[in-house]
Amino acid sequence: KWIESSQDSLKILGQNGFSFIIISNQAGVSTGTTKIEDLNEINDHIRTVFLTLGLTLLDIYVCTDHWNSESEFRKPNPGMFFAAANDHKFRLDRTIYVGDDERDALASRNAGCECVLVSSEESHDKLDASVKSVRRSLLDLVPTIIKRYETWEKSNL
Repeated sequence: KWIESSQDSLKILGQNGFSFIIISNQAGVSTGTTKIEDLNEINDHIRTVFLTLGLTLLDIYVCTDHWNSESEFRKPNPGMFFAAANDHKFRLDRTIYVGDDERDALASRNAGCECVLVSSEESHDKLDASVKSVRRSLLDLVPTIIKRYETWEKSNL
C-alpha cells in the first residue's frame, strides 16, 4: 500500500523534472517467503501507479539474493547503483538516493551518491556526511532534494 504523502511527494518532484529509479533488496525471494511472481506483480503495480501519476519511472532494480550472499548487488554493496548509472547514463555523484534505513545510507555512500532518509528516528549513530537529511516523511524531504539539485545545476560541474 502506498503512503498518500509519498505519492504527493513524487508528483511534486516529477513536476520539477525528476525521473525515478527504484533500487531494492528483496531477500524474501531467496528465503522462500516471497514468490518471484508476487514480486513481479508488485513491481508491475508500482509501474502502473507511476504511469497513472504521470511520472517517469526509468527502471526497477531488485536484488533477490540472500542477505548472507555477499552479492555485489545486495545493498549496502553498490552493484545495483552502478548498473543503473551505466544503463541510464547518469552521474552517481549528482544523484540522491531516498532510503529508509542505515543500509540504504551505506549503499548510497558506497556508490558515491548522496542520501536522504525517511525515518521515524531523526538521529542515526552510523550516518556520515553523505546523508543530507533525515525526516519523518518523503514530503518533508522534497525541499531538500530540490534545493540540492538546484545547487548542482548552478555549479555547472
